[in-house]
Amino acid sequence: METNLRLIGGALGVSRLVASPQVHGETIHVIDGEALARAEKSSSLFITPPGDALVTRLHDLGLVIKVADCQPIFLVDPVRRIAANVHCGWRGNVSGFPTRMVRFLADRFGCRPRDLLAAVGPSLGPCCAEFINYREELPLDFWQFETRPKHFDLWAITRSQLTEAGLRPENIAVAGRCTRCETDTFFSYRGEGNTGRLAAVIAWQAD
Repeated sequence: METNLRLIGGALGVSRLVASPQVHGETIHVIDGEALARAEKSSSLFITPPGDALVTRLHDLGLVIKVADCQPIFLVDPVRRIAANVHCGWRGNVSGFPTRMVRFLADRFGCRPRDLLAAVGPSLGPCCAEFINYREELPLDFWQFETRPKHFDLWAITRSQLTEAGLRPENIAVAGRCTRCETDTFFSYRGEGNTGRLAAVIAWQAD
């Protein structure tokens, strides 16, 4: 893992990486100098307490989210120079985590939703996002995103939640790559069971 972390840092041109144990919750960590001082430090990685979103305005620091079917959502405010990385599984969509994240950025940093840029990385696509018990697991307003019996478009749900939070549709990009369909390229928990994790990383490069 240390080798991979060094490769990531080198590819992004950053000397520091920070991650958090992910718990499918809604805890957001703001990463500033004080948070880094409190974080556990391995040779290549700062590790915060558990959480599912990281936010920073620091440069030369990569925010790391690990996924294997869940959506990594990058959010950037190029005006206020804020970057965020969000781990969003289907439970995150059900709880409205993307919407809550946008509100957090507005409340904490004064970000205007119309300024935000968003990108959704490779994750479980509508082709493979099957919910056999969807009537118990997914709220009624998600049922409109059913693409075929018991399969749902989580990407479209995230896009809808972000636009409802005030993002401009043209500022939202979705990779459109299904991790379960492309297990030759990506890790997929649904497709492989015991598997590795993809690192989705966003950073402001050093000045």
